[in-house]
Amino acid sequence: MTTMDDSNHGMDRSNHDNTLSPVAKNSRKLSMHGPGHHNSFGNERVHPSSPGRPLSDDTPFHQPPFDGKKPPRPYIRFQIEYDPWTHKALEHRLGCSQECCARPHMRAFHLAWSSFLVAFIAWFSYAPLAPVMRRTMGLSSNDILIANLTSVTTTVIARFVMGPIMDIIGPRKVQTFLLIFAAVPLFFSGFIQNAADLAAVRGLVGIVGATFVGCQFWTSLMFEQELAGMMNATAAGWGNLGGGLAQLIMVGIYNMNLSSPTCDDNCAWRNSFYIPAVFLVVAGVW
Repeated sequence: MTTMDDSNHGMDRSNHDNTLSPVAKNSRKLSMHGPGHHNSFGNERVHPSSPGRPLSDDTPFHQPPFDGKKPPRPYIRFQIEYDPWTHKALEHRLGCSQECCARPHMRAFHLAWSSFLVAFIAWFSYAPLAPVMRRTMGLSSNDILIANLTSVTTTVIARFVMGPIMDIIGPRKVQTFLLIFAAVPLFFSGFIQNAADLAAVRGLVGIVGATFVGCQFWTSLMFEQELAGMMNATAAGWGNLGGGLAQLIMVGIYNMNLSSPTCDDNCAWRNSFYIPAVFLVVAGVW
């Protein structure tokens, strides 16, 4: 015989299912194996916002990656729905809402793509000024080509090196190091005198291209696999906008310097790298 409590429980389950996000519903389907209050590991299921408190079969969660009776308690109260075992978000807040920078998931997402964006602005800052640099320093096309190859080479090497380091200390610290490190040679780019100087500086600044690895790693740590692809693509796409913004920013700074009656072409391009260098430091400290 069906009791009143059973009926109410069924209604509660139905109402709860209607309020779940598609990702959370999929998460529940993937992780639940039959009725009861225990998962396939024999562990009691808990509410995401209150670890340690058991709920009914409706609670969405993924299988725990380790044995234990309770999921690890988060260090802060998360503001969006998340997996209590992995602490990864089950939803995003990309729209214009009060939770668009919800800690820690959305805030980390915005820091990941914005730091990558600033890094790309610095990395591509030389290309718009290459013609005037070549003319004022008397460089050949081969000199510019060698400098470009040096920049790409150091980027590739840095990405191979920084990946394993991020596995150990995490992407946030590595991202900070890369941004601040690249700010130093970029700041002194105005002191370049010949092709060797240009190649050396381009090589040092090219290391900042490894922030792409940190951007993708950081985003992957914040979101479950059902969202990781979309969030990684969004972060990478927004970060790559830095390459286009560099054209506008560097040409604008150059023209602003050139508008001064005491500044010629040589002076204008040499004083154009201070602002993107400051961008790197601010992004790294932030």
